[in-house]
Amino acid sequence: MTKFKYMLLSILLLTLVQQAGADYKFDGTPIVAVKHDTVSGGIYVDGGHGIGSGTPYTQSFNNVPANVVYARLYVGIWGGTPDYTGTVETKVNGETLGTLNLKGKADTNPNVVCTGYGVYLVTYEVPGSFLLEGSNAAVVTTAGEIDGRIYGVTLAAVYESEGAPEVEYWLNDGHENLNGKNSHDECTTSFAAATSANSDVSLTVAYICGSLGQKDYLYINDNQIGGDDVADSMGDSASDFDIKTFDVTDHFDPAGNTLLFKRGDETTVHPFITVLTLASGGTATPTPPPSETKPDLTITEIKVPDRVFAETNNTIEVVVRNQGDYDITNAFNLELSVGSILLGSVRIPNLGADESETVKFIWNPDETIEYTLRAMVDVNSVIDEADETNNEAVSVVTVGESMGYYGDDSIETFKHGTINGSIVYTLGNSSYADPGELNRLSGDSECGYVVGYNLTLPSNATVRNARLYVYWTWGTDGSEGKDAQMNVTFGNNVDMPADEKYTDRKGYDPYNYPSGTYCYNVTDYIEDGNGSMVNYTTIVRNTGEGYAKFAIYGT
Repeated sequence: MTKFKYMLLSILLLTLVQQAGADYKFDGTPIVAVKHDTVSGGIYVDGGHGIGSGTPYTQSFNNVPANVVYARLYVGIWGGTPDYTGTVETKVNGETLGTLNLKGKADTNPNVVCTGYGVYLVTYEVPGSFLLEGSNAAVVTTAGEIDGRIYGVTLAAVYESEGAPEVEYWLNDGHENLNGKNSHDECTTSFAAATSANSDVSLTVAYICGSLGQKDYLYINDNQIGGDDVADSMGDSASDFDIKTFDVTDHFDPAGNTLLFKRGDETTVHPFITVLTLASGGTATPTPPPSETKPDLTITEIKVPDRVFAETNNTIEVVVRNQGDYDITNAFNLELSVGSILLGSVRIPNLGADESETVKFIWNPDETIEYTLRAMVDVNSVIDEADETNNEAVSVVTVGESMGYYGDDSIETFKHGTINGSIVYTLGNSSYADPGELNRLSGDSECGYVVGYNLTLPSNATVRNARLYVYWTWGTDGSEGKDAQMNVTFGNNVDMPADEKYTDRKGYDPYNYPSGTYCYNVTDYIEDGNGSMVNYTTIVRNTGEGYAKFAIYGT
């Protein structure tokens, strides 16, 4: 057990070293695809309201539709410098999304990106149950060395509405810091080919740190939109925050679309979310045929178990498909990463037209928090594809539970030696007694849970060691899990103390109840051998107070 725990500690320390500082990048991180799907409903995007004077900072969201099936919340925070540290807690309608430690250059939170001179973007996945139809409120509180003022809070929520027309949507996010210091003057983000025939297209973009009067530019497929000062603090009505929507129907390409953000003469500007929607209306726009025959690699799915556990190995499956009509005969790489940590890279030798391959990765997260898994195929761009922009996919995973059943009370050597003799054991007439039966047997008018043993030792045999083991399970106190409390009698020896107790439990609901083995030294109570059978008796009683119960397997 000790060696196991030390080895686990070493793994965790190694992970922390690899992650240290990984989530601070002066120029930020790319805006990439998070979700692309079709829904009978739509996607709600709103936010505001500019940098405030302090916290708590409250952002209201009005007219939020019912039946939200997927939602992300973005919080922009001014840290003052990338060296200051602090905390942030975000609540939605009173429900907390947790408290995070913000560490600037040393930050390792997978949902936090710190850029530039201390500009944070914190991204949360919000359970649909936290959101109400109509009015909602997000409240953000910061503390510590950081400046802590909030640039704004943005909500993107996908919702279903029975009978509503289908809407195809693309949600991309990241945290770019377009800045003059490093001449990081532009960035792009791409949207995969459309799968529907809808034709009304709108684009929503959001920024922090934009200034009125400092020019910046936005393009879709080389067509400029939004004028010469897109990020203008909402016309100076929301300081350092912008969220704007444009009709881009005339510029939409069903085969794929690319946005280009240009800094212009802004000192710094931070685009962080782009949402493209394709709704019904007008004449359907056909998807043009490819100009030439090429393969096309894409990630069709990142398969994550229903439950992902911290501190244990979880199998993640990534499905790669060649959706082109040309075979791939050269090898290419598939990578899976979490944050800046590479979980694995697999070389795929070939992939036929319209064929898929599933690759398994092992992931052992060390915290019960939200992570973003990113899969990328053809990492080194060795394959000439029809579409080079759809090689990446993202899956946001909440690790909300620890496994519990670690088996960390490992079987260890109790005694080691040499004897002229042997070892004998017996289960006697042990049988299973459920919690109700054991409670009945433990009553004042009952004799307890009784196990009898018939033991015959050879003549002249001397007992060196004798151990009694009591195996129990389903330890509860009402609806809560609780270790068993028991009185154990062996022969005439009443209420013997256990010299070892080993317990384990699942660690998550439902039925998160412990089990265990209690060990007793009964060496002094076993007669030396004389060739005759000797009868021994063990009696177990539940001594837990109130509603405490447990079941027993035997002894």
